[in-house]
Amino acid sequence: MDWPPLSNIIIAILLLSIAGCSKKPVGETNNGDSKTDSVQINHSNDRNRKVDIMNSHQILEAIKRKDWAFTEQQTEIEPAAAAQILSLLEDSDREVRELCLYALNNIGGQEARKGFLKAMKDENINVRSTACRFYMNNYDAADLQCLLQELETNEDEYVREHVVLAIGKIGNTQSVEPLKQKLSGEPEDHAKHAMHLALVRLKEQSAQDEYRKSLRQNDPRELARALKDFEYVRDLVFVNDIIPLLDDKRDALNVAPSDKVYYIRVCDVAVNVLDIVLEHRFTFEIYKRKRYSQEELTEAKNILRSLK
Repeated sequence: MDWPPLSNIIIAILLLSIAGCSKKPVGETNNGDSKTDSVQINHSNDRNRKVDIMNSHQILEAIKRKDWAFTEQQTEIEPAAAAQILSLLEDSDREVRELCLYALNNIGGQEARKGFLKAMKDENINVRSTACRFYMNNYDAADLQCLLQELETNEDEYVREHVVLAIGKIGNTQSVEPLKQKLSGEPEDHAKHAMHLALVRLKEQSAQDEYRKSLRQNDPRELARALKDFEYVRDLVFVNDIIPLLDDKRDALNVAPSDKVYYIRVCDVAVNVLDIVLEHRFTFEIYKRKRYSQEELTEAKNILRSLK
């Protein structure tokens, strides 16, 4: 029996394989296509997905039954619901009161700020803390006198700390003297530090001088703390003090999880903070555990010098 040439057999096998691959079953894709198709479908679904809008009745019922789902989903709440939500801040259930704050943060505006200021006096620490956190997203110069009063009377250090940070962000220099007076009698370290930073942001000279000293100290761990404070201070008057820190390659901050150890340096902390303050002007990749190259540090220095 005569067999066909080996080359003809190989060609025939290849043709059969190609034919088999071209006839894919319904619902299946060739290898490598399925992931792409799935991603395209998901993107299409994202574009077409509508934001849920909850009216007054719906949000009030959700709050009363302590349904946290609206805090985790893409949901908008009608502004008209704010007044009725405010009334629920008197509810005896702590969870209901806290959910009210999430709903008000969703709505925003004057009514929301009114609720946050009220909740800063709540008997429950979770409610007070949530109110402070959300107020920082909604602070307004119109509330300055209320904030100064809260700073004077509130017994919760965490509340005082966040109130004073909001006052500093508002930026009204009329609050400088009240803050200086309060600082002299503040017993708690965190609130005292916040008052100092607020005064730095408000350009009070002695506070700025003290902050400048913190950027010139020798301890790398303390330098890292001072640099992290710059994320709040955000005053380019300190550029000349920060530029030399981009040459400081001493270990300063442990960024490893749990009980592990991995240090980034003073210069790395400076780059991470500057990336936030300068709104991502650097051309290189930023992440919190990175030790930056000399080329990247040089770019950061050059950008800072251009701001002087």
